[in-house]
Amino acid sequence: MNNHLKNNEILPGLTKNFNYTQLVQYTGDLEVPFYYLALNQEFANVRTFYGSIDIEGVFESVVQKYQVPSTHIWKHLSSNNTQKPLFNGFLLQLQNDLLFSYSSQEGCIKFYFSDHVPENIIKELEELVYAAYLDENYAKGKVFLMYEMNGYLYLRDFELRTTEINIHTNYNDDFAAVHEVIYQRLNAPDDKGLLLLHGAPGTGKTHYLRHLAGVLNKKMIFIPPDYAMNIASPHFLPLMISNPNSILIIEDAEMILEDREEHGRNASVSSLLNMADGLLSDCLNIQIICTFNTNISKIDKALLRKGRLIANYEFKPLEPYKAQKLSDSLGFKRWIEEAMTLAEIYNQD
Repeated sequence: MNNHLKNNEILPGLTKNFNYTQLVQYTGDLEVPFYYLALNQEFANVRTFYGSIDIEGVFESVVQKYQVPSTHIWKHLSSNNTQKPLFNGFLLQLQNDLLFSYSSQEGCIKFYFSDHVPENIIKELEELVYAAYLDENYAKGKVFLMYEMNGYLYLRDFELRTTEINIHTNYNDDFAAVHEVIYQRLNAPDDKGLLLLHGAPGTGKTHYLRHLAGVLNKKMIFIPPDYAMNIASPHFLPLMISNPNSILIIEDAEMILEDREEHGRNASVSSLLNMADGLLSDCLNIQIICTFNTNISKIDKALLRKGRLIANYEFKPLEPYKAQKLSDSLGFKRWIEEAMTLAEIYNQD
């Protein structure tokens, strides 16, 4: 789109008496359906594509294939000091009755087109989108951080320092069977449920999450505890609708898990139940991992019922003989006679 309009100049295809304020949200994003309606004086057909797509790649492919001029391109970019700009949205006006757009707020790519656009053109665009879908391992080794900007929730992916660990040497003997259940359930498509990982600081909860991030093919979305209290709210749902079959991670989740009988009404417990085992879970297939340091006895009993729990495991310091074996494998020269946490073993220097 033209970024600067001269006197009496109008956007391509619009009439002079059109109210431009209808096209722009307060966030600066374009209202694409309104823009199409203004261009064509009729409603558009719409095709929508969800999933993990190389947004920058498909943008470049369409611009190049159809030689889209700069006056017919609008981009909403976000940037910081450490990464190249990322698309929050774009609009490509291929012709008045054919618009190609992306919105990170909605989490999807859309075509807006009239009945007069040849079907082969729509098929070409579809093929470009399908070619930009990321492979099944796109989420491995990453964590997706949720953040809020201008009243909307977004995700940004970061490469994570994953940890390849031997479950048998890094954790007590009772954890191997639990880990197998966790791995199978979290890797399964269209699954749901709640995973509670708790224990004293330094016993390996975050260590284990890094390991999971390196072996699972699902998006692992980090949710700050303050937002987790409202994960079933209308404000939060659009993000979840755009990211089904994901895993939510809530660290230090004591406050949102506390017993409702002991602490009074706790709406966050109801939200967790709806997302993990209610109607919402049937629609979204979201799995939730909560980590915390408090004793399990302080957690709301409804969260512990069989059927909604993937697993409930307490991490404890390694038994002396296991701590000794792990310490020796790391090259430390120390005689160990009592249980030690992973943090203590790995940081003996």
